Amino acid sequence: MRYTEALPGPDLRAALQAHRKGALVAATEAYRAALVRDPDSLDAWTNLGAVLSLRGRAREAHTVYLEALVRAPHEPRALRDVGIGLAVLG
Repeated sequence: MRYTEALPGPDLRAALQAHRKGALVAATEAYRAALVRDPDSLDAWTNLGAVLSLRGRAREAHTVYLEALVRAPHEPRALRDVGIGLAVLG
């Protein structure tokens, strides 16, 4: 599991662009497509969680954050996002 260090692939680029534009449904679909192509992309996992949270889907976002943490248990940013997900859930 790793954060993107080089230029992201086309699916992740499309997801990031949709996310920045506020097109949250399109971003969700594009992050999921990016994960099909690269299931070890921590950027895709954590950003998918963020978009789901913005869409009011806190439980699903938390599940995504947990998946990122399972895949990268020593990655501080993944642990942070699980904490954020818990805070949103209340």
